[in-house]
Amino acid sequence: MDSLPNPVILPAASAAIGALLGIKLAFWRVRGRRAGFAALDVLALLPAFFPAQLLAAGMQSLVGDSPLSFPPLWPVLAVGIVSMPFAYLPARIAFARIDREFRDTARVIGMNVLQRAVRIDLRMAWPSLALGALLATARTLSAYGTEIFSDAAAAALILAFSLAAALLLARAINRPASQP
Repeated sequence: MDSLPNPVILPAASAAIGALLGIKLAFWRVRGRRAGFAALDVLALLPAFFPAQLLAAGMQSLVGDSPLSFPPLWPVLAVGIVSMPFAYLPARIAFARIDREFRDTARVIGMNVLQRAVRIDLRMAWPSLALGALLATARTLSAYGTEIFSDAAAAALILAFSLAAALLLARAINRPASQP
């Protein structure tokens, strides 16, 4: 029996890590009003320019032969980190476009932080969040593509995700500013 998990689980885990990390970081960046947060944009977008294999090898070399050296762990994390900027940027733009008056009104009527995040932020930003998750998944599939699928299947899957992302992006670009 093979000790590695199903090869479809690895890209799914990487895409989920990238999308969730990007969305959470974007929410934190937009809702936090602290000095130095502008540098977070640069740091959040920087992993898009790293080769995932180099990042995985670097992380693996840091832990050596420790219990954390489970073979698929570092490539999954590395591809998740490399795909994170593709979810971060649409989420950051969407969260920044939400009018502060909606959140202030929700606070006045007694909503707590979690209720405001779910009922205001996530509800208004979901098209851009879906776009970011789709872009992160397409980036993840392009990183794993030929190792998991045949070349034709990988190309078809990446093309399908890319077309869906392009359609969502075109819709987001053409949406009026009053609708985040």
